[in-house]
Amino acid sequence: MANLRAPLLFVALALSPAAIAAPNAWTKCMHARPYRIVEVGNDTIVSGEYYGGGDLGDGKARGHSALFVARYGAKGEILWEYAVSGRVDIKDLAVDTNGSVILVGDAYEAIDFGAGSTPLLSSYEDAWIASLGKDGKLQWAKRYGKPGGYNELSAVTVSATEISATAKVAYGTDLGAGPIGKPKTNKDETQLLRVRWGRDGKLIDAKPTKDEQVPGKPSLRRDEEGDAPRVTTLSYDDGAHKWKSSFDNSGRGISGTAVLGPTGGAYTAGSFEYELELDAKHRLETPQVSPFIAAYGADGALQWASAFGAGATSHDNAWIDEIAFASSGSILVGGPAYGTFKIDGKPVASIPNPPTLTSVNDDKDTGFVAALGADGKVKWARSYPARVGKVAAGQHIVVVYGHDAGPDQQCIAHDSGLPE
Repeated sequence: MANLRAPLLFVALALSPAAIAAPNAWTKCMHARPYRIVEVGNDTIVSGEYYGGGDLGDGKARGHSALFVARYGAKGEILWEYAVSGRVDIKDLAVDTNGSVILVGDAYEAIDFGAGSTPLLSSYEDAWIASLGKDGKLQWAKRYGKPGGYNELSAVTVSATEISATAKVAYGTDLGAGPIGKPKTNKDETQLLRVRWGRDGKLIDAKPTKDEQVPGKPSLRRDEEGDAPRVTTLSYDDGAHKWKSSFDNSGRGISGTAVLGPTGGAYTAGSFEYELELDAKHRLETPQVSPFIAAYGADGALQWASAFGAGATSHDNAWIDEIAFASSGSILVGGPAYGTFKIDGKPVASIPNPPTLTSVNDDKDTGFVAALGADGKVKWARSYPARVGKVAAGQHIVVVYGHDAGPDQQCIAHDSGLPE
């Protein structure tokens, strides 16, 4: 296992059957690809994409391709669903306290929000925003563009009185107050704005911003350099603290993820092979490929780092793609695993009664989710019958797993409670 040349935390795992076998409230396997999951009480809101004939776990063939948003109840029943047809992307969604949903994204052709097709306004890419009621019905939708322009909306937030989103818009695009003028000193063809609307969709204002993320909240970027990649840099800014931290993987690097901490600071995770140098004093080592996670304080100080699990050969490995935070304080990590991946030399126990997937799985790849305490120590871990792509948490754990091959079958597993 990993040899720590400095006093970083190494994770050893002791699994108990009681800790692993948490109750599973429901599992839905669908011929669709979920992209975003939001917990709303005991319900789960899922956005994603399905293709011709795709179903959302209810066995009902939709007969066309579309982006969708669906709300599942506490037993996995579909309470409502909404679809947008056409070449369109959902960049982000926000849910208010009443369960209403705001969607933002971009579009590349005529699209139908449910009230008839709207034409493409630009020759390249339009921005759009749509508001759904708590019953999933379309309240209003708006589309923005200009001939020859690139436009998109992202990073949306919603309150009781207004909606806010980041807009990358081409000069000359009209957001509701006339075409946006281009300053003589600006050589770019687009401008970054923070746009506010009332809950009725009327424009309040649009002001220039330098950050694509949500103003007033900490920002975090994870940039990688090199073909491997070899160097990863975190850039953090919460107004009071601004720092960058780079670490070097002298072996083979696999892209991972970075998220803001629930109370400030940042977490980054992924996998490494042989060595991972987090800074001049801290280095992790492993004989094969191993997942890792590192925690940074708001001041940029490395608080702890954990490396856990390894395969018997370089073909047996796993990495972390997802980080989520449970209401209990646990840190959940998950991702794909290949071959005979183990944690602390022990196989990871499977979820109870996994469904049979109809997708092709020639590589025998699986997935895993592990829960860590605030100190980075592993509490429990589970194995899933296919690669884990999404993990969400609150009072429950929601895991999306499935295969890219075959009919794009993905499964959503929703636990009725945390196994801790």
